[in-house]
Amino acid sequence: MVHVHINHGESDKLSMVSNQAKSYDRVFVAGDAAIERHRKALLDFDERALIKVGRPQLDIERISELEPSAVKTVMYAPTWEGENDANNYTSVDLYGSQIVEAALALENTRLIYKPHPE
Repeated sequence: MVHVHINHGESDKLSMVSNQAKSYDRVFVAGDAAIERHRKALLDFDERALIKVGRPQLDIERISELEPSAVKTVMYAPTWEGENDANNYTSVDLYGSQIVEAALALENTRLIYKPHPE
């Protein structure tokens, strides 16, 4: 049996690297940036466990939920709020209102707000 870790996303956040990676036989990562992130953050980690798989989520063909339109679309999809200041990457509390107001002020533009699920 081979134990594999697959993250639900990919970013430069502190939470993307954990000593828990050492518990797996393989750790699937998106690419070179993720490999470098593990290299810098983890001591005594066997980098051979890291397997580049790209972003398979982007290979899925999706049917658009919106009708085609000449109107420009701006999506604001802020990330989650971390459990502490070092791991809190959200823009909602500090900049959310300004981002939404600026997007709504644009002519011929619609705004989609998609908060990270809790």
